[in-house]
Amino acid sequence: MYGMSAREAWRFWWRCLAGPVAVIVLVLCAGQVGPAWSAHRGHGRAGTWTVTGVVCGRATCEDVGRFVSADGSRVLTGAGVFGGSSLEAGASTAAVDAGGDVLYPPGGGRAWLVYGGGAALLAVLCGAWVWTVPVAAARRRRAVRAARVGSGP
Repeated sequence: MYGMSAREAWRFWWRCLAGPVAVIVLVLCAGQVGPAWSAHRGHGRAGTWTVTGVVCGRATCEDVGRFVSADGSRVLTGAGVFGGSSLEAGASTAAVDAGGDVLYPPGGGRAWLVYGGGAALLAVLCGAWVWTVPVAAARRRRAVRAARVGSGP
């Protein structure tokens, strides 16, 4: 993108990257809405989550632990809790397994709002991208064809 003006760089970003990236993130986010909503509504397996360690990435660290459902039928290792925790290794807290990629605090916490709101915003972004990139391109092509037909020999 060297040698491009700011406007050209913005156009490139919007046309080539924004839509496809938004679709991918929307799919990932939308996949978590159901489990987060289930946890918010009180569905899922209640149990106990015990911190076993910390996993650090580039910018953040996350507590991971072992989840055991109240009836003992479900055991997960290496599981994290939405929103993180501030517990020491070996400490336990109540959690809910609603079938998503993470566990949730009792009542689901704010996960349903984060994932639901994120999915809604991404859906709007995807709609705006579709309207301004492929639909606009189709309209331009149609206008050029109509001008050719109208100016005939």
